[in-house]
Amino acid sequence: MTRSPCVAARSILMETLFLVASKLFWLVTRPESWLVLLLAIGLWFLRRDSVAAASKMFASALCLVLFIGLVPVGQVLMRPLEMRFPAAHDITEPKGIIILGGGEDARMSAATGLPELNAAAERLVLGLALAHTFPEAQLIFTGGSASLVDRRVSGADGAQTLFSRFEIADSRIILEPDARNTAENARRTSELENGGAKVGHGSGGMSLLRAA
Repeated sequence: MTRSPCVAARSILMETLFLVASKLFWLVTRPESWLVLLLAIGLWFLRRDSVAAASKMFASALCLVLFIGLVPVGQVLMRPLEMRFPAAHDITEPKGIIILGGGEDARMSAATGLPELNAAAERLVLGLALAHTFPEAQLIFTGGSASLVDRRVSGADGAQTLFSRFEIADSRIILEPDARNTAENARRTSELENGGAKVGHGSGGMSLLRAA
């Protein structure tokens, strides 16, 4: 069913507000932000000749650096989320293979003309492995730019560079270049999974959880 212009505009506005809110939330809660805040407060105390208070701030910053560097907090928190959606080993003849964006470094790829990946590259690697295992399946990549300012380079551009190096036929590739987060990945590709068609996902459990 086609949405009315007003409903579509409202949906885009809500998605944009959610994107901005999520980025602000991550900016406030990420450990690096707390580190900068502790150092800034420490310098402020130094300017006021409060050496004892400044020392406490700097000591707290040092403890935070050591904690982040030595304790694998991220891995501990991510593991149960990744295991919530275990990999399916019994996929047979899927109609399509969906790869969620985020594993590509689109800006660097645009600069070098080469496939550039990041720490989330496993989703692209798994997707390409499935594409070679099931040569009849469509390869669907969904991923745009999460930047609020510069959206000239899309994740789909970086994915296209990678797919061409692996000689994936253009006729098999469907690129969705507008999704800005995992929720939009899911919404923009949901219509491609109609009719009960089996679709393989080349992504980790954390990404699937965010899309759920």
